[in-house]
Amino acid sequence: MRRLIELASLLSCLLNVLIGTGDREVTLSAGSWELRRRGSRWGRILVALVDRLPWNHQGHCEQAWYQHAVLWAKVTAD
Repeated sequence: MRRLIELASLLSCLLNVLIGTGDREVTLSAGSWELRRRGSRWGRILVALVDRLPWNHQGHCEQAWYQHAVLWAKVTAD
């Protein structure tokens, strides 16, 4: 089970890189919230979709963004 969760997280990071929202260590959830914070319409759409996934909850993307605070500081510094 742990490996499946890790695989899902890695795929999420890959999707984040593909849509260009941040660092390769940042998940799609956190990256989507970052886009939304920047005022992106695409970010609002992604947040709405990701938060509605059956294994997530309302506010999931925002919570993920805060959990990635150290990574966002790194991305900003680069």
